[in-house]
Amino acid sequence: MSFIVANPRTRVYSWVTILSAGMLALLFFSMQYNFVTAGSQFKFVGTVFQAPTDPNSIGAWIIRRDDRGGTPFYTVTVDQNTAFDNGLPAFGQQVEVRGDLQGNNQFLASRIQIVTVTGGGGQDTDVKGLVLVAPPAGIGQWIIQPSQGLTQTVVTDGATTFDHGMPAVGQWMEIKATSRSDRSFLAKRLRPDDFETNEVVVRLVTSVVSSTIASRYDLVPQSTLLASGHIYLFTTRDGGEQDSIRQMAHDPDVIWAELNYVGRIPTGNPARTFRWGGVDPTGYINQSAFTQVDLTPALAHYTGTGSVVAVLDTGVDLNHPALSGHLTSGWDMVADDDTPQDEGTGLGWGHGTHIAGIIAILRRVV
Repeated sequence: MSFIVANPRTRVYSWVTILSAGMLALLFFSMQYNFVTAGSQFKFVGTVFQAPTDPNSIGAWIIRRDDRGGTPFYTVTVDQNTAFDNGLPAFGQQVEVRGDLQGNNQFLASRIQIVTVTGGGGQDTDVKGLVLVAPPAGIGQWIIQPSQGLTQTVVTDGATTFDHGMPAVGQWMEIKATSRSDRSFLAKRLRPDDFETNEVVVRLVTSVVSSTIASRYDLVPQSTLLASGHIYLFTTRDGGEQDSIRQMAHDPDVIWAELNYVGRIPTGNPARTFRWGGVDPTGYINQSAFTQVDLTPALAHYTGTGSVVAVLDTGVDLNHPALSGHLTSGWDMVADDDTPQDEGTGLGWGHGTHIAGIIAILRRVV
């Protein structure tokens, strides 16, 4: 059995359409995957979100990569061979990191250099995260989750501006904030993170050039999102995304225009969502999903032999040994190429590999 994989990720998270084996998606909560090819050297610019308590700062740091739009978060290991330029960085400071990828977003730093010296804290930054705890009336201490396994404290006060309403627990929010010496953020502006501000996504008629539309509506072309579909990303003047969409609604050169919405995985009680059929993490064999789905009647007529299953998801780890021999050609609908590699991080990272693994193992089990 083989299957096609497509990758429609938006930012870090994606909605999922599964054409087969949908209910069996809960079998492999405990499977472990290696998502990153280790050994490659590079540098990146990021913001310090967590630093070790060791006075020499030897140990694991959490650094958000900012030259990719604020994702992903790397666990950066620092040892006695790591060189620090301009002193030890403080929480919230921006740094340039050089070193080696170790796999699964693990990074061994050879050099860390402070990009902006602020004397410790006090640096403005943008923070996005899932709201875990919200204060009464929105004033006080918030706890958010910017990435899996990482929580952050955000403080709001009477000077904080709330745009587009008050985010609720379980909702994502975007904060413009200042880092503080106690490793929290003081929010200046805050809003529900349902869409990207000052951005519109537009699909144009085939013969229309993006610069023509940009000039017509006072937009700035940012990137081609899908060349084969003539879909482009533009930025607008501050707060002008809704006006731009209304203006383009009746333009014959525009097929459609919309906000740059954020796609995400559903949230809920993980005990219900991911541990269905049992809590033993040693393997799917201890769970009862096969019994609950009751495949026996279907297997009397269909076994899946010779079938191709299409998976529209976050992509897959193309080098995972469990998928060897099971993949056929696929397409990355974001990069618009034929390499649908699962990329992270994020709460939905790895889901495509998870689903592909289920489909592959089913062929061997049944």
